[in-house]
Amino acid sequence: FAALMGLARQGMAVVVHRELPEDVPGWGNLDNRRNEYQQLVSSLRFEEGGDLGGRVAHVGAGMVLMGDDVRAMLGSTKAVREPMADAGLRFVRRRDGDNKTYWILNSADRSLNGWVSLASRPLSAVCFDPQFGGSGLAALRVSGTSGTEVYLQLAAGQSCLVRACSAEVRGPAWEYFEAHGDPVEVEGTWRVSFVQGGPELPEAVEIARLGSWTEYGGEAVKRFSGTALYAIDLARPAGDADAWLLDLGRVCESAKVMLNGEDLGTLISPPFRIVIPGGRMREQNRLEVRVSNLMANRIADLDRRGVSWKRFYNVNFSARLGANRGPDGLFNASRWQPKDSGLIGPTTLAPVVRLRPQ
Repeated sequence: FAALMGLARQGMAVVVHRELPEDVPGWGNLDNRRNEYQQLVSSLRFEEGGDLGGRVAHVGAGMVLMGDDVRAMLGSTKAVREPMADAGLRFVRRRDGDNKTYWILNSADRSLNGWVSLASRPLSAVCFDPQFGGSGLAALRVSGTSGTEVYLQLAAGQSCLVRACSAEVRGPAWEYFEAHGDPVEVEGTWRVSFVQGGPELPEAVEIARLGSWTEYGGEAVKRFSGTALYAIDLARPAGDADAWLLDLGRVCESAKVMLNGEDLGTLISPPFRIVIPGGRMREQNRLEVRVSNLMANRIADLDRRGVSWKRFYNVNFSARLGANRGPDGLFNASRWQPKDSGLIGPTTLAPVVRLRPQ
């Protein structure tokens, strides 16, 4: 709170929803921090703010606004509202000199493929892929009604970084793609081998349909936590395409993708998709996907066998859920059912072509 008051004295507007905190957090140096907090609070002289949307206390060159209507209070400050919020996008915006950097998340349950309005008016915008490290100049246009717009393609749950630059930036363009045909399921015989983990490595299997490895049969796959290698031979799909969109479908929990021995990237969260450049797709190909699951199944097995594995401090407390408590009242996972693990699918390939946003 002292830091916030310091910012207010320098000219910032601090917006408080409804009321100030009753007390300070934590126990360290509690008495001194409480006294400091109470002195700062008692120094605030609130008065009716009129059009400011709440009560106001002037602090140095800035002020503290307190009230019920956060939107009205923010509207009375110099804070600039981002119109992308109306499209269901979540974001974090940071200023770096004359530039602004956005982290943008598509939190909707549908894909975004279109123009997104920015409150800033950059001359250039650079898009960054935080998962694979790619970057390029994003398509930008000026709209008479909504200011500057940047073209984004984000699947549900996907995010990117956009740097809005106040000066012209030169460099390679960001690659946009659009569908050029229907997705086709990757079919054939998947060879599944367990390569790392425990308590022991289950036997390798061959499967025609993807699904949780806990359903392969036997107890070893139900208690295994680690990594399995899925391999399949596939022919280049028919038709012309600039690239191919590989969609792994459901993955529990992360996947490393390799094509013909070349590492295409590691996927750690949905959407489990990766673009395969057309030049890397041969007439005959070998696709390998290394999938790692969580530790839940192995932990449950350890607790069922009474193995002492909790050799650290903060696990020896009563579990929040009664179903996760053992006879001693402490955390125990012995009643957990096996969690889905591995490449669940369906895994598909779809032809895509480059898109030039208009």
